[in-house]
Amino acid sequence: MLEPLITLVALIWQTDSQMRERHVFGQSEMDKSSGRFTAWLCGGIIGLLALAGIVWGWLVW
Repeated sequence: MLEPLITLVALIWQTDSQMRERHVFGQSEMDKSSGRFTAWLCGGIIGLLALAGIVWGWLVW
């Protein structure tokens, strides 16, 4: 049930990383900071979705 949402967030995270790596002139400090924020945000969302899945599974069983 939550797998498609987790996959979507992971895809957004991966796409963001790939776009930053392809930058022609390198990364500025703001780009690096933004990339770290995106990584933390996506990782947090994936963690919350996984936790929600565990809680949901526990309540249903």
